[in-house]
Amino acid sequence: MPNRIKSGGKIQNLKRLQQTPIFKNLRYTITDDSGWGIQSPTDGDMIFEFQGKLLIIVDYKLEGKGAENGQNRTFQTIIDACQLGGYEGAYYVIATHNTDIDTPTYDASICVVKRIYTHNKWKSPKPPITMKELFNMLIEKHNLPLEEYTPPNHKEMLKNL
Repeated sequence: MPNRIKSGGKIQNLKRLQQTPIFKNLRYTITDDSGWGIQSPTDGDMIFEFQGKLLIIVDYKLEGKGAENGQNRTFQTIIDACQLGGYEGAYYVIATHNTDIDTPTYDASICVVKRIYTHNKWKSPKPPITMKELFNMLIEKHNLPLEEYTPPNHKEMLKNL
């Protein structure tokens, strides 16, 4: 029997996800003449990797907000390094949503892809596409043996016993 996703694609502990790390003791002043100022950690919202063939790093932003310069540099560097190391399918994606702040979750698959970084350049999909559409396109483009996972319907399975 193949492995199953035990989480069903759902966040297991929303309270833990909502905890925010504070990086005040992990910030450094850059001392060369590059003009970059302060270096501090960043975060990404989603990483999807498939057998060394596809890597997608996503940062979800509220509509109208962009990624910070340092965050862009960090993920672009990771994507560039992966492509130099043999990943043809390495992408950094910025997607947006308009979810009300009081709504605890949002469906990441329907978020709109605003920008995609790959092979040293940024692209904006025209017409706009959702994350789900992007995933399907990239799976097809890289000829990956993937199909959408459908969780088993346990009630239906029990009826058949």
